[in-house]
Amino acid sequence: GDMALVDWHQFDSLYFYNPFESVMFGRPHGIGDAGAAIFAAQVARAERMLATLAVGTRVVTFHGFGGQMPASFARISTEAIDDGELVLWIQQAGPQAYSGC
Repeated sequence: GDMALVDWHQFDSLYFYNPFESVMFGRPHGIGDAGAAIFAAQVARAERMLATLAVGTRVVTFHGFGGQMPASFARISTEAIDDGELVLWIQQAGPQAYSGC
């Protein structure tokens, strides 16, 4: 599915578990330039969409999501699980405008 087709603002919590792995893995000769560009665009869009979420919105990541959480999110809790990290983030500052894709 396309994450941009869902209104993230209707949720107070989101969970990311390798959300863009289909672009990165399962390709016999690596991701190539086109795959890398798609991955970068999807991650950048997720970063922008996260920044627009309401104060108090919780985001949990496992193995990250490929990008950086917006500075408006505070890292509240981290737990090592097997070879990854489960991290709870909470939006602390007011939402910023989303400029689309």
